[in-house]
Amino acid sequence: MAGFWARLFGRNNDPRSTVNAATPDSPPPRRTARNPNDNLVEVRRGERWEEVVEVSGEAQFRRSFQKIFMTLGRPEGGVTFQDARLIPTRKGIIGVQIMGETVGYLDDDEDFYVATVKRSLARLGKDEVAVIHARIWAIVDQAGLWRARVSLAHNIGAGSREEDYREKRLTSERWEAERAAKVAEQEAARAERASARAAKQKLEADAIAAGSFNGAHWSEQQPTAIMLKAEARTDELAALLEQCVDAAEAEAKVRNLVPAQWPTVQLGMIYRERGDFAAEVALLERFVDACGDEPTPKRIAGNLAKAHVAASQ
Repeated sequence: MAGFWARLFGRNNDPRSTVNAATPDSPPPRRTARNPNDNLVEVRRGERWEEVVEVSGEAQFRRSFQKIFMTLGRPEGGVTFQDARLIPTRKGIIGVQIMGETVGYLDDDEDFYVATVKRSLARLGKDEVAVIHARIWAIVDQAGLWRARVSLAHNIGAGSREEDYREKRLTSERWEAERAAKVAEQEAARAERASARAAKQKLEADAIAAGSFNGAHWSEQQPTAIMLKAEARTDELAALLEQCVDAAEAEAKVRNLVPAQWPTVQLGMIYRERGDFAAEVALLERFVDACGDEPTPKRIAGNLAKAHVAASQ
């Protein structure tokens, strides 16, 4: 069928006999009309078309659209505005050629406004060619099949932009890739924050567990220690403080910090009151060892110096 339309309309690829492609805002070359009042601009003589006329039969000329868009450097199709040549035939059908390629036909059995087109063409002189602005939409499907539509009208596409679907696809893919990268970056940041929170919560839970005994954190034993001290129950107080020292050191190890001083200071005071300076020295040196590479607190260092002096006397 495509061969029939090609023979009927012809494929004139001679650039000297083919109207040059033009944007909607640049009209084709003018010819002299026989009627000086007719203002012929090749196609634009006679009745003005008030409606857009749709071309028929594009599916029979798929290779024409492929050639046109490959020539335009748009291998995936797009939207372009060109001048179309209208070729009347003896069959009463009007062939449509764009860039030297037959792209379809006009048939008044299919479109009421084709009669208007024919009346316009009837005014043309023998050597005159009808030209009208055309908009071509074309795209290649996944099977590699070209699909297209052609519309004709005066100044069609004026103010519109041509489109390159390949560039549009690449732009969309770049945008999607950038968006996906941004989403991935945000997800990674959220995951990192969530991981940091979970690690912090676990560290806190492990530290509290390490610093607890008898179902309570060592710091919660302070009221009991104050009560025992007030009641002069020294032996019970010393036993409680020894547990507090162990718990404070265990918690500090988990947190990688210097232990809390309060249990060690309180227990050292009891050893000093008892005159057991060797026990006090051992307790304070134990604290210094627990500090590792961190500086020893001034109060612990001062008490240790005093304990050494007292133990040497």
